[in-house]
Amino acid sequence: MSQWLTFVGKSLGHDRIDLSKINDEIAGALALHPRAASDQLKDLINRCQGVAARNRLARLISSARLDSITVDPETANAMVRPYRWLLDRIGPDGIKLTKAGFLPPVHVKAAVEELEVRDWIGAGTVESHTPPVMWLRETATRLGLLRKYRGQLNVTKLGSVLREDPLRLLAHVAKRTPIARYPIERDAAMIMFLTTAAGERLVADQQAWWQAQQAERSHIAELLGALGWRTEGGDRVQADDIGLLVSDDRQIVDLCSAGIDSPIILRRTEQFRERAQLLARLALVS
Repeated sequence: MSQWLTFVGKSLGHDRIDLSKINDEIAGALALHPRAASDQLKDLINRCQGVAARNRLARLISSARLDSITVDPETANAMVRPYRWLLDRIGPDGIKLTKAGFLPPVHVKAAVEELEVRDWIGAGTVESHTPPVMWLRETATRLGLLRKYRGQLNVTKLGSVLREDPLRLLAHVAKRTPIARYPIERDAAMIMFLTTAAGERLVADQQAWWQAQQAERSHIAELLGALGWRTEGGDRVQADDIGLLVSDDRQIVDLCSAGIDSPIILRRTEQFRERAQLLARLALVS
């Protein structure tokens, strides 16, 4: 082996060996399998086909900075405040739901006032007409913090334990996401978390923000194609399909980043970007 290496070295010459390029390729290969990645993310990496798609995935993973994540208690408390409020509101005795399975008007009104729901049509007392309140309750249930039983909404044992510990509650939310039910939705949500975690700049201008959102959906659609997903007709997934695919998990990102009601103007703030990135990074390593 030593003789062979000597021969190859002499025949090629040092001017033919680009160490920088070699190191970049090695770093790129290692970046595809970061030690901190969750099993869900590693599975996504292993199923991704095509050089271009894998290179894009590698760049996202590298930019996501998954190896060093810190969470301060104040930020964690702010991010899970809506869930803590709901758990406190329901309390140990639970809440009797309406016949249609919704929160009674008195609790909807309390949520609207105390969690600052803005500009929704109606009096803010009917849950089915106040989507932010309904999304809060539904995501809390799917996260295992609440459960419905015989028309009663109760806090689970897990919810009771986590209610007073914002750091652990935020870690639990991240660990349980994606909450999407179907495999294609879960893959789309994982890619959404990657693109969110890898975002490096704030887009404050409304038109530029919309363009950035469309570019993100296009990237997600392309990577879903590299994972083998197709529509029922055999066509590739399009950018316009992504909003529906990631809607369940997008609700959690928005809720933890800007509160129960997050209009577009709040999603263009530095605080929203930082909190969304934090939750996305935690989800990718949990």
